[in-house]
Amino acid sequence: MGVSIDSTDEEWKGGVDEHELPWINLGEVKGWSGPVATMYGVNSIPKGFLVDSQGCIYKKNIRPAALKEFLVDRYGMDESLEEPEVETDDAQEVSS
Repeated sequence: MGVSIDSTDEEWKGGVDEHELPWINLGEVKGWSGPVATMYGVNSIPKGFLVDSQGCIYKKNIRPAALKEFLVDRYGMDESLEEPEVETDDAQEVSS
């Protein structure tokens, strides 16, 4: 889950669309001084927390690669964790 620290709905929605974020995104839309950002000490982005089912912080400042490793170790590989294929414009044509 992600919590936006944007200042407007347009910035928040634009960022979600631009970055194609695959997780649930909540728009607090109060910038850096919003209650969630303040409560969790978010002073830079990305800022990752691994939270258990009881709402307790299991790990702070977890980076995406470490989060993926944790999830795969715990639950196994899932299609939602697979990296998307990158399309390139420099595909070579095959001539016969």
